[in-house]
Amino acid sequence: MKVLAVRTYRNRLSWATVDGASRATAAAGAHGSATAPQGERGETLSWVRQEVTALVDEQAPDAVVVCPAEGGSGNALTERSQVDGVVIEELHARNMPTRIKKSATIRSNFGARSANAFATAVAAVPAVEGIPRTAARREPTIAALSELPA
Repeated sequence: MKVLAVRTYRNRLSWATVDGASRATAAAGAHGSATAPQGERGETLSWVRQEVTALVDEQAPDAVVVCPAEGGSGNALTERSQVDGVVIEELHARNMPTRIKKSATIRSNFGARSANAFATAVAAVPAVEGIPRTAARREPTIAALSELPA
């Protein structure tokens, strides 16, 4: 099964794919990050829709995970929530099986109740090996892996 995970930001997206029958056998696939050109908010949201459409067309996933806005306040949270809405709506319009997963849900999918247990569980997954903790693709790769059985 090929899973695409998308992490949203105010004016950009980062994403990664994994492919496999389980976390133990899955391979990390394509990944990327893109930033919207400067413009009005409506133009940014239109760009988001176009990016999601292109990602689904290029990657042809079986399922998609969206990592939505968490925490924060004010304008930054509002704008990120707008991006979440555009991403989710576009995936729905394309009939893509989609799950919206906050970080607590992803930890739970790995059977972890604490940050340490989560780090241990993730470290045991071969597809994450070699991805630096600071890499933009790490979070969406882990989110995609959370869709696969252990």
